[in-house]
Amino acid sequence: IVHMAKTFESREDMVPSNVAQVTALGMMPDSQRERTGVQGTIGHARYEFAAWKRFGRHPGHSIELTLRPPGVCEISYKSLHDPLVAAGFGVTTNAPGFKPMVYFGRAVSGGLRLDVILNTDSHANPQCVSRVRMEMEPSDA
Repeated sequence: IVHMAKTFESREDMVPSNVAQVTALGMMPDSQRERTGVQGTIGHARYEFAAWKRFGRHPGHSIELTLRPPGVCEISYKSLHDPLVAAGFGVTTNAPGFKPMVYFGRAVSGGLRLDVILNTDSHANPQCVSRVRMEMEPSDA
């Protein structure tokens, strides 16, 4: 995840075939050919990792890693936070009352912004990550 976040600079980088090559995870298209992904185990959890186009007219792709069950802590928050901040990503959080999420973002080429969104176990002191999503959208700046 960190390697992709640090090196992806264009929407072409997030195309499922490139994500499959970069990760070397043996990703395959699903039966409807809507998502390209892989499933497996990590520690005591199951993971699903996929890349897909959210809807036909959308110009970019999303990349997502989900761990199940959500309470299992196989990815520490610190293991993603520290290298992303060191790579120049800005950090924001959503408001209390919503699911605890942390947003990391940086500008990339062509007026785009790469966002890495983490679902965490806590607003105040996140320790564990249950979902990571990467998206590249036009920058608001």
